[in-house]
Amino acid sequence: MRNHLSILVFLLGCLGFDNVMAEQDYEEYFAPISNALETFASSHNLLVQKYHHDAPVWSLCFTHPNGGQAKIDVSNEENGKLTVQGVWWLDDYDDFTRYIMWGEKIEVSRDGQAVSTHLGRLLSELLQMPKNSWTNSYSDYKDIWGKYSKSEFEAMTPEWPKPKQ
Repeated sequence: MRNHLSILVFLLGCLGFDNVMAEQDYEEYFAPISNALETFASSHNLLVQKYHHDAPVWSLCFTHPNGGQAKIDVSNEENGKLTVQGVWWLDDYDDFTRYIMWGEKIEVSRDGQAVSTHLGRLLSELLQMPKNSWTNSYSDYKDIWGKYSKSEFEAMTPEWPKPKQ
């Protein structure tokens, strides 16, 4: 049976479906904490985005109360460790600049309670950050954003929910 599965994976890869098994592997990796992630997201009104761009990451997304968007990434790192990291960004169309705050990646055990505790702390920290907390800014978006009017650009921004603390 295992040989048949290997052959199927090989054939799917040849046809360009090489992420089919990756997503199954991701589901297996996140299975021990998936309930904790879903429960936390639901209780705090966060949008769950799984495996964006085929990455082994669950993102808990929301609109930041001080403007822009934010998320908490729960990631399966290359070494198999689980990390959590807060990210907040604000796009300034008039200056064609994205301001961003990358939090520290924190290694967490794959235990639902431990993950929930870290998520609660990160959410609280993200919600309390003032706008001058940016760790980076990128001002080379004129060629991309400038193709659209300000209202068109703002309409392309996803409507993420407002979080509950």
